[in-house]
Amino acid sequence: MPILLFIGLWAIPFAILLKDFLRFEDLSIVLDAKFLRILWFTLYQAAGSTAIAFGIALLPAYYLYRKRNALSALLESAVFIPFFLPPVSTVIAFSLLFSANGLFARLGLQLPILYTVWAILIAHAFYNSPIFVKYIGTALRAIPPALEETAISEGAGRFARFWWIEGPLVFPAIAKAFFLSFTYSFMSFAVVLNLGGLRFTTLEVAIANALRGQFDFSRALVYAIAQFVCCSSLTPCSRLSRILRPAPRRSRFPARALPRSPLSEVFFMRRSNTGLC
Repeated sequence: MPILLFIGLWAIPFAILLKDFLRFEDLSIVLDAKFLRILWFTLYQAAGSTAIAFGIALLPAYYLYRKRNALSALLESAVFIPFFLPPVSTVIAFSLLFSANGLFARLGLQLPILYTVWAILIAHAFYNSPIFVKYIGTALRAIPPALEETAISEGAGRFARFWWIEGPLVFPAIAKAFFLSFTYSFMSFAVVLNLGGLRFTTLEVAIANALRGQFDFSRALVYAIAQFVCCSSLTPCSRLSRILRPAPRRSRFPARALPRSPLSEVFFMRRSNTGLC
């Protein structure tokens, strides 16, 4: 049944589009320098936006992990509010803040980032940082307190606990957040179009320009196929966390009552071999 739904709702309509509108000679567009520049900028802004969002989210995520108070509860409840705002509201907010007559200009701070790549990166980071906060904060909170207490009692320092316990346990959540944030930024349209201006074009904007400006369905389909191939190639990356997740190992300390986490066993095994403290 899922295969029939896939064929009926996706494969057949797409095949009709290809049959009626695609000119196969237009497939050579993917070799043009213009297309390669568009593809490079799409990847560049998605990677940059994801990196900035990750950096912004570290402190709030760590606060959610360490603190249990009213502020952490409020932060956890409100962190996803920007994610549900429409792109138009973000564009309006950036215009009110960073335009020549905006709030910062009236305060004497000249921040001319509108219609630059920084406006795109910061707006995407504003949208995607809640993803990192949620995933990293939830993963850190899921670490058993007994695991860290046992590591401390064995003489593990702060860096050793992070490297051998917290890092491996949180990495799957970071990988998932990176995948989601990169995909959202890669397929962004309104933010790039309104805050980037005419200087910057992603594949999503190129599709709209081909349809609205040139009324060229064939070129738009080529851009859409390229975007689909790129997004499909990212799908295996979402499984990276499963591939790199540490495998359970038998502890060399049967007499000690250790937590039943494979990471604790890995930590104590390697500590005994490397002398970590």
